[in-house]
Amino acid sequence: MKFNVSDFKKEVFGAAATIMSFVTVFCVAVPSVKAAELSKVEYVDTQYSFAQNAQYTANDNFEVNYKTVMEEGSPLPDKNVISMEEAAKVGVKDLIRIFNFDAKDKTVNMWYCPVGETCVSSEWIGNIDFDNNVAYYFTVDAVTGKISATCRDIVLNKNVNKGFDGSLPNNCEEYKELAEKVIKQYKILSSDIKSIEYEGQGYANDNPDIQIKAKDIDGNETQLSFSRYDKKLLQVCYDNWVKNVYLLEEKYENN
Repeated sequence: MKFNVSDFKKEVFGAAATIMSFVTVFCVAVPSVKAAELSKVEYVDTQYSFAQNAQYTANDNFEVNYKTVMEEGSPLPDKNVISMEEAAKVGVKDLIRIFNFDAKDKTVNMWYCPVGETCVSSEWIGNIDFDNNVAYYFTVDAVTGKISATCRDIVLNKNVNKGFDGSLPNNCEEYKELAEKVIKQYKILSSDIKSIEYEGQGYANDNPDIQIKAKDIDGNETQLSFSRYDKKLLQVCYDNWVKNVYLLEEKYENN
């Protein structure tokens, strides 16, 4: 099974997609880079925003045991941004940190998203094709080298109810507790948690999910996604993308 870059964009930019299509958000018209197994991604009352806390340097003790390739059709990076290899290193490290990802002999497919009329910052997108029904992907700020989102899609291959659960908006304490645990375990936010709240729900492939947003006392935000089927963590979205989405929303409200 192949991972579809354009569907990844639809997924991680759900908040901005309420303003415009995911293609416009990324400032590029994406060709059919991968097969369309993820083309049935659908979201209900969902926003995706992104945060950042962990940052890695070239001096870290880290074995590059994977291959990095540029996606066919990707725009070329600007001279003032980090390289594809540097971005891949940041993204793979966070996949290992969050999901215990085994990078050995994997191919990391990279796509560059430049700043444009509808983009507030340039990004590197990395994805690793489906292996044993799991695809991994990430975004990295191409200027600062900070991680923006660390994610995975898990195909269940089960007949699961993916419908909207009307009880969750007002009764999702179990997921809030999971979010608090993840935030503390991986130091997703830099200060004490101020609030944790329901953000939305939907599904990708056959896996229903729920999004929980949290804010710390310094105003940093993050959004986490969990499977509604087995409560596995699916996405960690860091503060830098929260801010970018807010800027994007403000820009289009003023136009």
